[in-house]
Amino acid sequence: MIYEAGYTDYDIIHMEELSKKEHLILLCGHYEGIDQRVLDKIVDEEISIGDYVVTGGELPAMILIDSVSRYTEGVISSESRKEESFSNRLLEYPQYTRPEIFEGVKVPEILVSGHHANIEKWRKQKSIENTSKKRPDILK
Repeated sequence: MIYEAGYTDYDIIHMEELSKKEHLILLCGHYEGIDQRVLDKIVDEEISIGDYVVTGGELPAMILIDSVSRYTEGVISSESRKEESFSNRLLEYPQYTRPEIFEGVKVPEILVSGHHANIEKWRKQKSIENTSKKRPDILK
C-alpha cells in the first residue's frame, strides 16, 4: 500500500490495521503537496494527522510511523495499550507522579487511598470529563 501523509483522518483502529500490513510506503509532500497525477496513479489512500497545515509531510509521516509502530508486536505490550488515550474512545485521565506535593498542590487523595475500585471509578470519571472538555466530538 502506498499512502500520502496528507488528508483522511485515521483513528486507533486504523493504526492497528496498518500495523498488520507487510509493507507501507509513505509519500511526503512539501509545501503544495504531491502532483495529482501521482496521487491518482499510485496512492492507495491519503492519511491526515489533523486539521492544520505544515510545510512538509515528513513530520506527519514520522507521527504516523510512531503511531503504527505501537501496534507492531514487540514494540510495547498489548496490556500497556489497553489504558491509553482512545483505547476506550476516551482521553486518558490526569497523571500524577512523585513528589506527592508539588508547589503546594497534592495528588488527589483518592489516588493514595489504596482503594483500587474507587481509583478506577475516579479515573473513568476524569477520562469522561477530560474528553468532554477537550474532545467532545469523540463522545458522540
